[in-house]
Amino acid sequence: MAVLDLGTNTFHLHIAHVKETDFETVLKMQIPVKLGEGGINQGYIGEGAYKRGIAAMKDFATELKNYEVELIRAFATSAIRDASNGLDFIEEVKQHTQIEIDTITGEQEALLICQGVRHSLPFASEPKLIMDIGGGSVEFIIANQTNVFWKQSFRIGAARLIEKYHRQDPMGEEECSGLYENLRLQLTPLWEALDQFPVTDLVGSAGSFESVVELIGDLLQKPVQKFSAKSHLIELDDFFQIHPILLKSTADERKKMKGLVSFRVEMMVAASCLIDVVLKHARIRRLIASEYSLKEGVIFSEKN
Repeated sequence: MAVLDLGTNTFHLHIAHVKETDFETVLKMQIPVKLGEGGINQGYIGEGAYKRGIAAMKDFATELKNYEVELIRAFATSAIRDASNGLDFIEEVKQHTQIEIDTITGEQEALLICQGVRHSLPFASEPKLIMDIGGGSVEFIIANQTNVFWKQSFRIGAARLIEKYHRQDPMGEEECSGLYENLRLQLTPLWEALDQFPVTDLVGSAGSFESVVELIGDLLQKPVQKFSAKSHLIELDDFFQIHPILLKSTADERKKMKGLVSFRVEMMVAASCLIDVVLKHARIRRLIASEYSLKEGVIFSEKN
């Protein structure tokens, strides 16, 4: 089975051999496309980004020919579903590659993320807050091992935030204040949901949270302990040490951070601000980074 997660910043391809109770990864491939560059807050895919996206899909199609894939599931998320030329992009991909892309809503995306994260670490009866930071949107889910109590997708992804607030290098004080004020206001529905369904654990879905784990190792020279086979337990003090470093860093300084892969250099400051706001406002006591996200959620959904 092949799952394609077509994110705003990065296109992902995950080929897996699906077994009775689990799966074995055959190939993981990711291509930075920056689909939101130059147009995300205006609601269209810019010309350069459009061409990068088509080229990435052609590369994936070429790679897929090397494997006996029985099922291909491709999902368009925020940048494509919100773009005025998103349908044109989907049609052109089908024309060039024969890959059919499903456009899913933010709520459908949230449920698939939840499905993936639940398989990466133990969930019990006490609800946890799950958070997935994309380039176009951020998904939040309050869930335990059996129930989803609340979910919502917010159009405050890292690409949208940097276009609006991160124009200086490093980010200016007024930009930072504006970003934080905007996030606290935009996330009002989340704060209200947490009043109704209190949590103590924040579980971050792959992506930027995996970068936090790597950055703690690099910047603090400290390994992050495992929470389960597919997750890590991040000490809050460690995050609060690396966040100011990221906030004050230039793009060139971030490029030299061994814990930060190149395609997250641009987005990581905004992502760190998102995490910081939620940790403090929701009074989180424990931060867990899951290695699973939407792609794994799709695999487990197909198995069921």
